[in-house]
Amino acid sequence: PYECTEQTVSRFLPNLFTARALKELGIEDPALAEQLAYQAGIGVQRLVSSQNPDGGWGYWPQEQSSPFITAYVLWGLWNANELGYHVDATVFDRGATYLDGQFVAPDKVTANWQLNEMAFMHFVLAEMGRGDAGRISTLYDVRERLEAYGQALLAMALHDMNADDARARTLIDDLLGSAVITATGAFWQDRNNDFQIMSTNTRSTAIVLEAFLRITPDQPILPNVVRWLMAARADGRWSTTQENAWSIIALTDYMAATGELQANYDWRVTLNDGELGSGTFDDPKAQEELRTAIADLL
Repeated sequence: PYECTEQTVSRFLPNLFTARALKELGIEDPALAEQLAYQAGIGVQRLVSSQNPDGGWGYWPQEQSSPFITAYVLWGLWNANELGYHVDATVFDRGATYLDGQFVAPDKVTANWQLNEMAFMHFVLAEMGRGDAGRISTLYDVRERLEAYGQALLAMALHDMNADDARARTLIDDLLGSAVITATGAFWQDRNNDFQIMSTNTRSTAIVLEAFLRITPDQPILPNVVRWLMAARADGRWSTTQENAWSIIALTDYMAATGELQANYDWRVTLNDGELGSGTFDDPKAQEELRTAIADLL
């Protein structure tokens, strides 16, 4: 409700990814398109007008620039521009120049959260085609100090710059080994709570899921990660704007990767060794409601 800079981006960014996925799948959603046009139009205008003289953005308009917020805004504006919401090139140039000036040699950094912040900065610049191979290599050398989400962001940055970079796959393998497996699914747990850049276990899990989908989308663990993210909701939503934004982005890309909206399959439901229903779905919006009496349950 406060319309800070982060909330402005989080309001339209996940909808951009959803609209893009639906468009790629050939599915029209007029209600989403109308709402997105309003959100993105207002959001882009507000963000562009609140860029600081140094090229960055703060948590609030006219506040001191933050590398994390600047990277998040740039990523939002870049994706908006890619989907047709025009942003002047000078906005990106000034923002990227600001981020370029915020990097520090990783071996000089004492607070690990700043390394995770730099991983996000690398990811955003790589998404914009402005990645720096040398700087990314120095951060990769201290990858053991990164949280799971920092490793995932670094892996995506490396993959953006070179899809055949073996270091991205190494990071993915490390993440696979650090997954926490529970009865409700698989997730990643932060060793430290990087409140400075809004980190939570849910957001970290969503970011790691996004990295897997981009680099190794056929991992058997992914359905369990999706199951955990869905169980992490309360009243149909996650706890923070960052959790909501990243979860929707990752789940949208999962939906697109698995072809869930391209329905063309037979289904059958069994209960207590008997068939409760069966049929064929060839419409992505098809539904079937099945009921059974409690008295008929074992």
